[in-house]
Amino acid sequence: LNFWAGLHLQRSGYRMADPDHFELAPWNPAGITPLGAPRDRPVEDLRFRPPRGPEAVPQDKRVRANKAVADQCLNSRIPGYTGFIPSAKAEDIYGRTQANVGRGSHFEQSRQRTRREQATSDALETLQQEASKPSSPALDAFTAPAPDPHPLGKSRAELIRNHWVPTIPGYGGYIPAKHAENITGGGIIHTCKMAGRAIAERPPPLETYPAVTREDDLQRGRISDHFHEENRMQQPEYQAKHAGRLREHVEKQIPGYMGHIPRKFGESLYGARAKEINRMSADMMEDRIYHPENHINMCAAPQAPAPRTLRL
Repeated sequence: LNFWAGLHLQRSGYRMADPDHFELAPWNPAGITPLGAPRDRPVEDLRFRPPRGPEAVPQDKRVRANKAVADQCLNSRIPGYTGFIPSAKAEDIYGRTQANVGRGSHFEQSRQRTRREQATSDALETLQQEASKPSSPALDAFTAPAPDPHPLGKSRAELIRNHWVPTIPGYGGYIPAKHAENITGGGIIHTCKMAGRAIAERPPPLETYPAVTREDDLQRGRISDHFHEENRMQQPEYQAKHAGRLREHVEKQIPGYMGHIPRKFGESLYGARAKEINRMSADMMEDRIYHPENHINMCAAPQAPAPRTLRL
């Protein structure tokens, strides 16, 4: 029995240390190599790149301008960008995507800039070569001072007071008395001559009127008194007809009428029904027709509450 029991235990993975104790054998699966200890945790995460700092602004103005143009051209890479792209229309760039249009514009800008720089350097080299040679008529004409301006540029016509007109053909500015005196059918010099002659031949005013100032003893209400006097001289039949026509126009309007009702909004009539407001407007207009001199006192009379009475 002990022999068969020990054989079963050996096949099951147990080993016998001594006849009375059994110990589990170490597990070593076939084809698997035990791994080493894990690495230490990193101090900083290397999965992300460090942020970029702001780009340095070029100190040279020309380089800074070229960089601004390049950035403007490359803005087209943004989906939906509809702003200005330099050289896109001037160089007739089409048939591409928006990003390719921006790159093509940037290339055209660089090409034009290179061509201008090359032309400038060639011109400077030519001038240096010409300067090293003996004097030539072409160089003398290039370095000679500019001639005086054309005599027409200095000519002008004094018309009135301190106003003068340049007698240059094609001048389209203001010429005194040209339209007022109907001067037509001539050039700029003929027009200036006729305008000056018309101004000189104007007669002085027949009589001068003294200026009215505040110190003059004039009645301030003379204008209103004049119209009040005319109203008094009108016939009573006309006043009655005029007042009746206005009252009929005002009182016949139904509630909700949005047309014009005299004195309704000018006097701020509110707080009553439409019919009552219309009647008040008609009364105010009649009072103005029959009593124009005292109308303002009746319509804008000072309002005061009634005196209180003590109850005894």
